[in-house]
Amino acid sequence: MLACASSSPLVTEAWVLKGPGVLGQLSASGHGCDGKEASIGLWGATWGTAGHVPVEATEEDGVLWLSFPIQTGVGEGVAALRVQGEDVRVPLGARSGEFDLVLTRTPGVSPAAPLQAAERSAQAGITVEQAAWEQGDFLLMDGTEAVGEVSLRGDAPPMISVHDITWLTPEPVVAARADDGGDLLLVFPVEPTLEDEEALIRINVLTRAVVVPSQAVPSPMDRRLKLEAGVLSDAERAEAVAAAIASADAAEEAWLEEAGADLARRARRSGGCAEWSELPEEWRLMLAGYEVEITTLDGECALEVSPDWRQHRRRYSGVIGAGESP
Repeated sequence: MLACASSSPLVTEAWVLKGPGVLGQLSASGHGCDGKEASIGLWGATWGTAGHVPVEATEEDGVLWLSFPIQTGVGEGVAALRVQGEDVRVPLGARSGEFDLVLTRTPGVSPAAPLQAAERSAQAGITVEQAAWEQGDFLLMDGTEAVGEVSLRGDAPPMISVHDITWLTPEPVVAARADDGGDLLLVFPVEPTLEDEEALIRINVLTRAVVVPSQAVPSPMDRRLKLEAGVLSDAERAEAVAAAIASADAAEEAWLEEAGADLARRARRSGGCAEWSELPEEWRLMLAGYEVEITTLDGECALEVSPDWRQHRRRYSGVIGAGESP
Protein backbone atom coordinates (compact mmCIF):
# COMPACT_ATOMS: atom_id res chain seq x y z
CA MET A 1 0.00 0.00 0.00
CA LEU A 2 1.28 3.48 -0.87
CA ALA A 3 1.86 5.85 2.01
CA CYS A 4 -0.57 8.75 2.13
CA ALA A 5 2.35 11.19 1.91
CA SER A 6 2.94 10.14 -1.69
CA SER A 7 -0.62 10.76 -2.83
CA SER A 8 -1.17 13.33 -5.57
CA PRO A 9 -4.63 14.94 -5.31
CA LEU A 10 -6.46 15.71 -8.55
CA VAL A 11 -8.32 18.73 -7.15
CA THR A 12 -5.67 21.22 -6.19
CA GLU A 13 -7.52 24.55 -6.21
CA ALA A 14 -10.88 25.93 -5.14
CA TRP A 15 -13.40 27.01 -7.78
CA VAL A 16 -16.59 29.02 -7.73
CA LEU A 17 -19.01 27.32 -10.17
CA LYS A 18 -21.80 29.19 -11.95
CA GLY A 19 -24.35 28.35 -14.61
CA PRO A 20 -27.96 29.19 -15.57
CA GLY A 21 -29.75 29.05 -12.21
CA VAL A 22 -26.81 27.19 -10.64
CA LEU A 23 -24.21 28.18 -8.06
CA GLY A 24 -21.59 26.11 -6.28
CA GLN A 25 -18.24 25.88 -4.59
CA LEU A 26 -15.54 23.27 -5.12
CA SER A 27 -12.98 23.00 -2.33
CA ALA A 28 -9.53 21.59 -3.01
CA SER A 29 -8.04 18.38 -1.65
CA GLY A 30 -5.36 18.54 0.98
CA HIS A 31 -1.81 17.29 0.49
CA GLY A 32 0.08 14.59 2.31
CA CYS A 33 -1.59 13.08 5.36
CA ASP A 34 -3.79 15.97 6.48
CA GLY A 35 -6.91 13.88 5.67
CA LYS A 36 -8.63 16.72 3.84
CA GLU A 37 -10.83 15.61 0.93
CA ALA A 38 -12.09 17.64 -1.98
CA SER A 39 -15.71 18.65 -1.45
CA ILE A 40 -18.41 20.39 -3.40
CA GLY A 41 -21.63 22.25 -2.79
CA LEU A 42 -23.68 22.69 -5.97
CA TRP A 43 -27.29 23.78 -6.22
CA GLY A 44 -29.75 24.17 -9.09
CA ALA A 45 -33.41 25.10 -9.17
CA THR A 46 -34.73 21.62 -8.33
CA TRP A 47 -31.69 19.65 -7.17
CA GLY A 48 -28.52 20.03 -5.17
CA THR A 49 -26.08 18.64 -2.66
CA ALA A 50 -26.89 18.21 1.02
CA GLY A 51 -24.52 20.94 2.09
CA HIS A 52 -20.91 20.39 1.04
CA VAL A 53 -20.27 16.74 0.20
CA PRO A 54 -17.11 14.71 -0.58
CA VAL A 55 -16.01 14.42 -4.20
CA GLU A 56 -14.64 11.29 -5.83
CA ALA A 57 -12.12 12.40 -8.47
CA THR A 58 -10.84 10.37 -11.41
CA GLU A 59 -8.91 11.36 -14.53
CA GLU A 60 -8.86 9.66 -17.90
CA ASP A 61 -7.47 10.87 -21.23
CA GLY A 62 -7.19 14.43 -19.99
CA VAL A 63 -10.75 14.55 -18.66
CA LEU A 64 -11.29 15.11 -14.94
CA TRP A 65 -14.48 13.60 -13.52
CA LEU A 66 -15.78 14.69 -10.11
CA SER A 67 -18.61 12.49 -8.81
CA PHE A 68 -20.75 13.43 -5.81
CA PRO A 69 -24.19 12.69 -4.30
CA ILE A 70 -27.15 14.98 -4.92
CA GLN A 71 -30.75 15.25 -3.79
CA THR A 72 -33.56 15.39 -6.36
CA GLY A 73 -37.32 15.29 -6.49
CA VAL A 74 -37.21 11.54 -7.06
CA GLY A 75 -34.64 10.72 -4.38
CA GLU A 76 -30.88 10.65 -4.04
CA GLY A 77 -28.63 10.31 -7.05
CA VAL A 78 -25.07 10.80 -8.20
CA ALA A 79 -23.97 13.72 -10.36
CA ALA A 80 -20.71 14.06 -12.25
CA LEU A 81 -18.78 17.23 -13.04
CA ARG A 82 -16.79 16.87 -16.27
CA VAL A 83 -13.74 19.12 -16.64
CA GLN A 84 -11.67 19.24 -19.82
CA GLY A 85 -9.54 22.35 -20.14
CA GLU A 86 -11.86 25.29 -19.65
CA ASP A 87 -14.95 23.24 -20.51
CA VAL A 88 -16.90 22.44 -17.34
CA ARG A 89 -20.26 20.69 -17.53
CA VAL A 90 -22.64 18.41 -15.66
CA PRO A 91 -24.22 15.81 -17.97
CA LEU A 92 -27.82 15.48 -16.75
CA GLY A 93 -29.02 12.97 -19.36
CA ALA A 94 -27.90 9.66 -20.80
CA ARG A 95 -27.26 10.75 -24.40
CA SER A 96 -24.02 12.66 -24.92
CA GLY A 97 -24.51 16.42 -24.87
CA GLU A 98 -28.31 16.32 -24.80
CA PHE A 99 -28.98 17.75 -21.34
CA ASP A 100 -25.53 19.05 -20.39
CA LEU A 101 -25.43 21.86 -17.87
CA VAL A 102 -22.52 24.13 -18.89
CA LEU A 103 -20.75 25.92 -16.04
CA THR A 104 -18.05 28.52 -15.68
CA ARG A 105 -15.34 28.17 -13.07
CA THR A 106 -13.53 30.97 -11.29
CA PRO A 107 -10.59 30.23 -8.97
CA GLY A 108 -11.31 31.22 -5.39
CA VAL A 109 -13.93 31.01 -2.68
CA SER A 110 -17.46 32.43 -2.89
CA PRO A 111 -18.91 34.48 -0.04
CA ALA A 112 -21.07 32.29 2.18
CA ALA A 113 -24.33 34.24 1.77
CA PRO A 114 -24.93 33.52 -1.97
CA LEU A 115 -24.14 29.84 -1.44
CA GLN A 116 -26.55 29.62 1.49
CA ALA A 117 -29.26 31.34 -0.54
CA ALA A 118 -28.70 28.93 -3.45
CA GLU A 119 -28.94 25.96 -1.10
CA ARG A 120 -32.19 27.23 0.46
CA SER A 121 -33.68 27.84 -2.99
CA ALA A 122 -32.67 24.35 -4.14
CA GLN A 123 -34.22 22.74 -1.06
CA ALA A 124 -37.48 24.57 -1.73
CA GLY A 125 -37.39 23.42 -5.35
CA ILE A 126 -36.68 19.83 -4.31
CA THR A 127 -39.69 19.91 -2.01
CA VAL A 128 -41.92 21.08 -4.87
CA GLU A 129 -40.48 18.39 -7.16
CA GLN A 130 -41.01 15.68 -4.55
CA ALA A 131 -44.68 16.63 -4.29
CA ALA A 132 -45.08 16.67 -8.09
CA TRP A 133 -43.43 13.29 -8.62
CA GLU A 134 -45.31 11.77 -5.70
CA GLN A 135 -48.60 12.92 -7.26
CA GLY A 136 -47.36 11.69 -10.64
CA ASP A 137 -49.71 13.64 -12.94
CA PHE A 138 -48.05 15.75 -15.64
CA LEU A 139 -49.06 17.70 -18.71
CA LEU A 140 -46.93 17.32 -21.82
CA MET A 141 -46.35 20.90 -22.96
CA ASP A 142 -45.30 22.32 -26.32
CA GLY A 143 -44.66 25.91 -25.34
CA THR A 144 -47.88 27.03 -23.68
CA GLU A 145 -50.03 24.31 -25.27
CA ALA A 146 -50.84 21.02 -23.53
CA VAL A 147 -50.32 18.33 -26.18
CA GLY A 148 -50.61 15.30 -23.92
CA GLU A 149 -50.52 13.84 -20.43
CA VAL A 150 -48.20 11.49 -18.55
CA SER A 151 -49.22 9.62 -15.40
CA LEU A 152 -46.46 8.05 -13.27
CA ARG A 153 -48.13 6.79 -10.11
CA GLY A 154 -46.09 4.50 -7.90
CA ASP A 155 -46.17 0.87 -9.00
CA ALA A 156 -49.04 1.43 -11.46
CA PRO A 157 -48.13 1.12 -15.16
CA PRO A 158 -47.26 4.47 -16.75
CA MET A 159 -50.07 6.01 -18.78
CA ILE A 160 -49.68 8.52 -21.59
CA SER A 161 -51.83 10.39 -24.08
CA VAL A 162 -50.75 12.66 -26.93
CA HIS A 163 -52.92 14.82 -29.13
CA ASP A 164 -51.79 17.34 -31.69
CA ILE A 165 -51.44 17.66 -35.44
CA THR A 166 -48.50 15.23 -35.58
CA TRP A 167 -49.61 12.26 -33.46
CA LEU A 168 -52.55 10.95 -31.46
CA THR A 169 -53.68 8.47 -28.86
CA PRO A 170 -57.48 8.79 -28.91
CA GLU A 171 -57.47 7.60 -25.28
CA PRO A 172 -54.68 7.33 -22.66
CA VAL A 173 -52.61 4.18 -23.25
CA VAL A 174 -50.24 2.07 -21.16
CA ALA A 175 -46.57 2.81 -21.84
CA ALA A 176 -43.57 0.53 -21.39
CA ARG A 177 -41.01 2.13 -19.08
CA ALA A 178 -37.22 1.96 -19.01
CA ASP A 179 -34.52 3.96 -17.23
CA ASP A 180 -31.43 5.24 -19.02
CA GLY A 181 -29.07 7.19 -16.78
CA GLY A 182 -30.91 10.35 -15.77
CA ASP A 183 -33.62 9.78 -18.37
CA LEU A 184 -36.95 7.98 -18.17
CA LEU A 185 -38.01 6.31 -21.42
CA LEU A 186 -41.65 5.69 -22.34
CA VAL A 187 -42.63 3.58 -25.36
CA PHE A 188 -46.28 3.49 -26.41
CA PRO A 189 -48.63 2.80 -29.33
CA VAL A 190 -49.60 5.88 -31.29
CA GLU A 191 -51.23 7.04 -34.51
CA PRO A 192 -50.18 7.26 -37.27
CA THR A 193 -48.45 3.89 -37.54
CA LEU A 194 -47.62 2.16 -40.79
CA GLU A 195 -45.98 -1.07 -39.60
CA ASP A 196 -47.03 -1.25 -35.93
CA GLU A 197 -44.12 0.98 -34.93
CA GLU A 198 -44.40 2.68 -31.54
CA ALA A 199 -43.48 6.12 -30.25
CA LEU A 200 -40.69 6.92 -27.80
CA ILE A 201 -40.19 9.88 -25.53
CA ARG A 202 -37.21 10.58 -23.26
CA ILE A 203 -37.97 12.45 -20.03
CA ASN A 204 -35.03 14.04 -18.25
CA VAL A 205 -35.98 13.65 -14.61
CA LEU A 206 -33.93 16.54 -13.18
CA THR A 207 -35.18 19.16 -15.64
CA ARG A 208 -38.52 17.61 -16.74
CA ALA A 209 -37.39 18.32 -20.31
CA VAL A 210 -38.82 15.88 -22.86
CA VAL A 211 -37.33 14.80 -26.18
CA VAL A 212 -39.09 12.94 -28.97
CA PRO A 213 -35.96 11.51 -30.61
CA SER A 214 -35.67 11.25 -34.37
CA GLN A 215 -32.67 8.90 -34.20
CA ALA A 216 -30.34 7.15 -31.76
CA VAL A 217 -28.14 10.19 -31.12
CA PRO A 218 -29.29 13.75 -30.34
CA SER A 219 -30.30 15.67 -33.46
CA PRO A 220 -31.65 19.14 -34.32
CA MET A 221 -34.61 17.25 -35.80
CA ASP A 222 -35.65 16.00 -32.34
CA ARG A 223 -38.85 17.47 -30.96
CA ARG A 224 -38.52 19.11 -27.54
CA LEU A 225 -41.35 19.32 -25.03
CA LYS A 226 -41.71 19.88 -21.28
CA LEU A 227 -43.50 18.21 -18.38
CA GLU A 228 -45.59 20.40 -16.09
CA ALA A 229 -47.52 19.17 -13.07
CA GLY A 230 -51.22 18.99 -13.87
CA VAL A 231 -54.03 16.96 -15.36
CA LEU A 232 -56.75 17.44 -17.99
CA SER A 233 -60.40 16.81 -17.27
CA ASP A 234 -62.23 14.31 -19.46
CA ALA A 235 -63.93 17.21 -21.24
CA GLU A 236 -60.64 19.05 -21.82
CA ARG A 237 -59.01 15.90 -23.16
CA ALA A 238 -61.93 15.21 -25.51
CA GLU A 239 -61.79 18.78 -26.79
CA ALA A 240 -58.03 18.53 -27.36
CA VAL A 241 -58.40 15.25 -29.26
CA ALA A 242 -61.14 16.71 -31.46
CA ALA A 243 -59.02 19.78 -32.21
CA ALA A 244 -56.01 17.59 -33.04
CA ILE A 245 -58.07 15.50 -35.45
CA ALA A 246 -59.53 18.58 -37.15
CA SER A 247 -56.09 20.18 -37.58
CA ALA A 248 -54.55 16.96 -38.90
CA ASP A 249 -57.43 16.35 -41.32
CA ALA A 250 -57.15 19.86 -42.76
CA ALA A 251 -53.38 19.59 -43.15
CA GLU A 252 -53.67 16.11 -44.69
CA GLU A 253 -56.23 17.23 -47.26
CA ALA A 254 -54.22 20.32 -48.22
CA TRP A 255 -51.01 18.32 -48.64
CA LEU A 256 -52.66 15.50 -50.60
CA GLU A 257 -54.39 17.85 -52.99
CA GLU A 258 -51.11 19.62 -53.75
CA ALA A 259 -48.86 16.55 -53.89
CA GLY A 260 -51.52 14.37 -55.52
CA ALA A 261 -52.13 16.87 -58.30
CA ASP A 262 -48.41 16.97 -59.03
CA LEU A 263 -48.20 13.16 -59.07
CA ALA A 264 -51.22 12.95 -61.34
CA ARG A 265 -49.55 15.26 -63.84
CA ARG A 266 -46.36 13.18 -63.69
CA ALA A 267 -48.38 10.01 -64.35
CA ARG A 268 -49.28 11.15 -67.87
CA ARG A 269 -48.01 8.84 -70.57
CA SER A 270 -48.38 8.84 -74.31
CA GLY A 271 -51.76 7.26 -74.94
CA GLY A 272 -52.86 7.11 -71.31
CA CYS A 273 -51.74 7.02 -67.69
CA ALA A 274 -49.09 5.01 -65.86
CA GLU A 275 -49.98 2.30 -63.39
CA TRP A 276 -49.33 3.19 -59.75
CA SER A 277 -46.82 0.32 -59.52
CA GLU A 278 -44.85 1.84 -62.40
CA LEU A 279 -44.13 5.11 -60.61
CA PRO A 280 -40.80 5.69 -58.83
CA GLU A 281 -40.44 4.18 -55.36
CA GLU A 282 -40.04 7.57 -53.66
CA TRP A 283 -43.50 8.62 -54.86
CA ARG A 284 -45.08 5.48 -53.46
CA LEU A 285 -43.28 6.10 -50.15
CA MET A 286 -44.80 9.57 -50.02
CA LEU A 287 -48.25 7.96 -49.92
CA ALA A 288 -47.45 5.07 -47.59
CA GLY A 289 -50.55 4.16 -45.61
CA TYR A 290 -52.92 4.79 -48.51
CA GLU A 291 -54.41 2.62 -51.21
CA VAL A 292 -53.75 4.45 -54.47
CA GLU A 293 -54.98 3.84 -58.01
CA ILE A 294 -54.32 5.96 -61.06
CA THR A 295 -57.50 6.62 -63.00
CA THR A 296 -58.81 9.24 -65.37
CA LEU A 297 -60.85 12.34 -64.57
CA ASP A 298 -62.14 14.59 -67.34
CA GLY A 299 -59.70 12.96 -69.75
CA GLU A 300 -56.71 13.56 -67.48
CA CYS A 301 -54.82 11.32 -65.08
CA ALA A 302 -56.00 11.37 -61.49
CA LEU A 303 -55.23 9.63 -58.19
CA GLU A 304 -57.92 7.72 -56.35
CA VAL A 305 -56.80 7.70 -52.72
CA SER A 306 -58.14 5.97 -49.60
CA PRO A 307 -56.41 5.02 -46.33
CA ASP A 308 -55.32 1.45 -45.61
CA TRP A 309 -57.19 2.06 -42.36
CA ARG A 310 -58.52 5.29 -40.94
CA GLN A 311 -56.16 6.80 -38.40
CA HIS A 312 -54.58 10.12 -37.49
CA ARG A 313 -53.19 11.85 -40.61
CA ARG A 314 -54.56 9.02 -42.76
CA ARG A 315 -58.31 9.74 -43.08
CA TYR A 316 -58.65 11.29 -46.53
CA SER A 317 -60.57 9.48 -49.26
CA GLY A 318 -61.14 11.00 -52.68
CA VAL A 319 -60.07 11.49 -56.27
CA ILE A 320 -57.37 14.07 -56.94
CA GLY A 321 -57.10 15.45 -60.45
CA ALA A 322 -54.07 16.98 -62.08
CA GLY A 323 -55.67 20.40 -62.33
CA GLU A 324 -54.05 23.12 -64.36
CA SER A 325 -50.35 22.78 -65.04
CA PRO A 326 -48.30 25.41 -63.25
